[in-house]
Order: sequence, then C-alpha cells, then structure tokens
Amino acid sequence: MNFAVLTLVAILQLVFVVLLLITLALGRMLSEWRTSVDDRHTERLTLASRDWLSGRRSAEDFAADIERARYSTVTAVLQRFGNQVAGQAWEDLVDAVRQTSWFDALKSRAHSRLWWRRLSATHGFAMVAVPEDAPTLESLIHDHNPVVRLGAVATIRRVLVETTLEAVLELADTQQRTVRRYVLEMLTLNQGLDLRLIQQRLDDADGTRQLRTLLNLVAGLGVPSFLDHVLPHAEHPDLEVRIAVARTLARFPHPRSAASLCSLVADPHWQVRAQAASALGVIGAREAVPTLGVAIRDPSWWVRMRAALALRRLGSHGTSVLEELTPEDDRYAYEMARYVLGLDHAAVAEYGGPSAVDYSDAIRRPRAA
Repeated sequence: MNFAVLTLVAILQLVFVVLLLITLALGRMLSEWRTSVDDRHTERLTLASRDWLSGRRSAEDFAADIERARYSTVTAVLQRFGNQVAGQAWEDLVDAVRQTSWFDALKSRAHSRLWWRRLSATHGFAMVAVPEDAPTLESLIHDHNPVVRLGAVATIRRVLVETTLEAVLELADTQQRTVRRYVLEMLTLNQGLDLRLIQQRLDDADGTRQLRTLLNLVAGLGVPSFLDHVLPHAEHPDLEVRIAVARTLARFPHPRSAASLCSLVADPHWQVRAQAASALGVIGAREAVPTLGVAIRDPSWWVRMRAALALRRLGSHGTSVLEELTPEDDRYAYEMARYVLGLDHAAVAEYGGPSAVDYSDAIRRPRAA
C-alpha cells in the first residue's frame, strides 16, 4: 500500500470524525431548542390555566389555548396541576379539557397499535378519566404490553368501578411480588374502594392466587370489619394462603386474631409457624406467651428466632420466658434467647416487624418443563 493510499485513508477518517462531531453538535442544539420551545409552550398554557381557574379567562379562550397547544404540552400541564389543584376546581378543569381535540387524540392513542402511544394515553387518563371511560381503562389494564398495564393502574385514582377493580385484582394476581405490592398500594390509597365488594371477593375467592392477593390487600387496608372474612381462611389447605393469613392477622390486634395465630403456630409447615409467631409479637398478644414459649423450642431456626423476637416484644411477660431458659432445657432455644436478649430496641423493632420476611418466598416450586 503506497503513501497516497494511506494519505487518502487518513483524510477520510478525519472527515468522518469531523462529520460525526458536527452531527452530535447539531443534535444537541436541536434537542435544546425543542426543550426550550416545549418549556415556553408549557409555561404559556400553565398561565392560561391559572387565569381560567381564577376567573380571569373565559372558558372559550381557555379551550382555544388548549386547541393550539401540542398533545405533550397539555399532558405536562395536567400532570403539574394534578398535584396542586383538587376538588371542584379540578373537575371543572377536567370538563373543559375533555371537550377539546386533545381528548380526542387521547382516546385515539388508547387504541393505537404502538405501545408507547397507549402508554401516553394511560398518563392522560390518570388525570381526566371519568366513569364512562371504564371500558377503555379496562382494556388498557389488560393490555398485552406490561409497561402499559402498569401505567394503566394509575387510572384507578380517577375511576374505580367494579369492572376496573376486577381487572386490577386480576393483574395483581399475575404479577411478581414487587409489582403486586405497587398495584395493591394503589388500591389501598383509593378513597373510592368498595369495601363490600372486597369482602364478597374474599369470601368467594376463585383460586389460591386470587385469595392470597385479596388477603394482602386487606392487610394494607387494615379495616376492622375484614377480620370476620379473614379468620375462616386460617384453615385453608394451601400453604401460601395460610402464610398470607398469618401476615394479615398481624394488622388486626384482637383476641380472635391471637387465638387463630396460636393455632397457626402449630402448623405442619415452618413458614406458617414463623409468620404466625412474628404476628403474635406485632399485635402484642400477651396471652400467647405460653404458645411462644413452646415455639422457641421449634426445630426450625426461623421459628425459634421469630418466637424469641415476639416474646421480647411482649415486655416483661415474654422476657422472663427468655431469661429462664437454660442449656439443659434446650440448647438451641437457650442460644436464641441469649441472642435476642442482647439486641437493642431498634434491632427488635426492625427484625420483629410483620413484613420483615415473606416466608412464601421460601416455598420451593417445581420448575416448569
């Protein structure tokens, strides 16, 4: 390869690098320009919204401002106002927005073949949805794309009717623990949740997975009237359900809860026994001290630890049981008692909480072929 060819290659490489740098610079400048334009449009529509809410702008002028704004700008303004405006003022704003072409575009995006458009629709419906949008929201909750389904859960803040509630519960049934917790948290924070419907579903749950999801929801709600609907499931044949019952009863400090948990401490499976022992400490069931005194001698290390922590949380009644243990009684129980007695109060509160461990994770399931 002669000198001329090498020179040509070097020049071409230099040209390529220069063009690449120019392209990156132009892309950065274009992005900054678009951002500045979006910021100006958003600020302009924000001011128009404030003027309309304060009565300084007519509804016709405000609707015209929305018509001139881009879809993303309207969505951004609504999301900003959603954290600042509430009550009738927000509902008036929603009524005005739903009469514009932006809302027509929102409904169109909800049925788009592109998942990111459907996702953007969930953001809009989370701000302006009304009960008549329930069929559309239900289809978004059942969307085949997991990101869209998760985004659609936020719409229940606006619309929570029987169909959307069932769709959300069905979604929670099929999700991993972290996502399921998010979905259930959205339900517990919803002031329009129909408690009677939850009670009915709890009594007539179709399947183990659904029952466990409902029990986790009830635990988050903590409504005393649910206790009568939880207790019958303490004898459920499924292991995961009994674990969920034990975790749920930790939210109901009541003598009937303590009696049911004492029965669960004698369950054949260590996961249930450990969860029940932990729950007895959480509800402060002093009448369970004898039961926990037996549980601290359990063959399972987890059960012994949870029983010891529960006894520690029960004050002097439980602490005396731990202090009276000797190596001659049970060496493993004695060592656990010494360990728990040496913990400070912060450690006891941290390790002895009802949600410290979900023992259903310890259940080994056969892998699918």
